[in-house]
Amino acid sequence: MIIGDYFFQIPKELPKLEMLSFYYLIFIFGIFLLSRVFKARLRPFVLLAANLAFLYSFSLYHLLLLCELALAGYLCSLLLIYKKKKPFLFLSVIVILAVLCFFKFQGYFHISITIPLGLSYVTFKLISYYADVYSGKTQGTRNPVYFLDYVLFFPVITAGPINRFDPFYKTLKKPQSFDYRSAKNGGFQLMLGIFEKKVFCDYLSDVSSRALASGLGGMNTLLAVVLYSFIIYLDFDSISNMAIGSAKLLGFELPKNFNSPYLSASIREFWTKWHISLSTWFRDYVYIPLGGNRKGKFRQYLFIIIVFVLSGIWHGSTINFVLWGFLHGLLRIIEDLVFRPFSGIGGTGKKIIRPFGIALNFFLVTFLWLFFRYQTIGEVLTILKSILTFKPLSLAEIGMTINERYWLVVILFCVFVTDYLRSRFDMTETYAKLPFPLRWLGYALLIVVFLIFGVYGGSHAASDFIYQFF
Repeated sequence: MIIGDYFFQIPKELPKLEMLSFYYLIFIFGIFLLSRVFKARLRPFVLLAANLAFLYSFSLYHLLLLCELALAGYLCSLLLIYKKKKPFLFLSVIVILAVLCFFKFQGYFHISITIPLGLSYVTFKLISYYADVYSGKTQGTRNPVYFLDYVLFFPVITAGPINRFDPFYKTLKKPQSFDYRSAKNGGFQLMLGIFEKKVFCDYLSDVSSRALASGLGGMNTLLAVVLYSFIIYLDFDSISNMAIGSAKLLGFELPKNFNSPYLSASIREFWTKWHISLSTWFRDYVYIPLGGNRKGKFRQYLFIIIVFVLSGIWHGSTINFVLWGFLHGLLRIIEDLVFRPFSGIGGTGKKIIRPFGIALNFFLVTFLWLFFRYQTIGEVLTILKSILTFKPLSLAEIGMTINERYWLVVILFCVFVTDYLRSRFDMTETYAKLPFPLRWLGYALLIVVFLIFGVYGGSHAASDFIYQFF
């Protein structure tokens, strides 16, 4: 048994507040009501209690370790607030990174200790806070309750987005009046996240698993690989929507984390639309401090490789994650060198070329997800060899009925259409402006489809979010 699980078990009857569980819905709406009942000066304490209760539901171990880390982070932050000296900044960052590295790379030292929930996200939030305090972008806070509310904010602790301190702090301090539109949009976005995961993502996961398990190879393996691209996107986008919707119910605006990334025509564009909070974090706190594009092309390309490799290591400690990051950085540099002469193309020429760029970029990103999905290079090569057997697609042999095939087409069509629409305008705001009968008809249809396909299709473990493991 893993050490952390052994020493800090809690009664099994206490439910985990995982985002897909019914208990989480009760919890978030309970906190929504409580945050409106208490006065503004008590609101930070209500939120802190909610954060602690959320962590405790997973285990006392997660609660204690993250609280210890947050309190250590608070003491480091006081040093920076009182004395904005570079050695204090380095000390604070090193302390936090040392904790992250210990848990990330413990396997190499034959240690097995449970990684605290959301450790990677908490670490990055602390580092951005230290850097902003040191640079004067924020004054920070001496109040430990405000600080803990930010660091342990429960909607984002498992899978982001990585929110910054200043907007959160300003919202927490100001008096809150009930905003019906914001609360309605938050609840709707939370519901959409659940729908996206349970109906779309889980079904595609089921089909992908069946295609791989069939052992048929060829186009069946290719189908599984392509579907994984959609799975990881829908998985992460759904939990981001649930986090953003939950935060909105509590009066906090979180940054958008996805913006139709598979409609990108280049790796560079892709990383401005995929996991946006992580991309901007690396840009602001690694790439620009290193020198960005101010030190010549060679150094700029070196910094790009460093950033992408660090991103890979942040996701996981195996060589495949390092390769995943390195190859993304390498492709980013290659496309800069190859396509720079064509950067002046505009108008009709750009519109003609763009669809080919989108298709090529999707192919490259899908291929690189293999390094993300599998632990070793050998496993990646096995999948590629399986695809190259060139066997025809056989949906009947993987056990798909006619109705299941239709539903697969419907899901992929819906993903493409909604992504295109989301790239054009804010769908949540647009939906909120529809007439009352149409809105509630949409809610009813959403619930019916969720009940039908969320119950009878795909896998349903509430802890199945891919990004909860990073």
